[in-house]
Amino acid sequence: MNISYTKVIEELKKTHIVKSFFERLKSFKINERQLKMLRLVTSKEFKGPITTAKWAKLTSYHIDTANRDIKALVSYGFLKQEEGMGKNTHYSLLLNTL
Repeated sequence: MNISYTKVIEELKKTHIVKSFFERLKSFKINERQLKMLRLVTSKEFKGPITTAKWAKLTSYHIDTANRDIKALVSYGFLKQEEGMGKNTHYSLLLNTL
């Protein structure tokens, strides 16, 4: 299979998964900050792990607000806390859940 064809197929699959992910969000109480960040996290421009500090910086909100947003999304099943504690805690996006 052609490499560019494979890339197109993978991109289409990801687009469908992301669209389904955002459809599922509609049944949860997601605030504008959380929605904004989830859009950014699912974009091609987002690089690296999801952390509370990065969340706070990108949304221009206090770190405590970012932490509450992340905790809510973890409780809804959209984010998963990975190994690490404190400043080393990072989260992964769960696109295929629920």
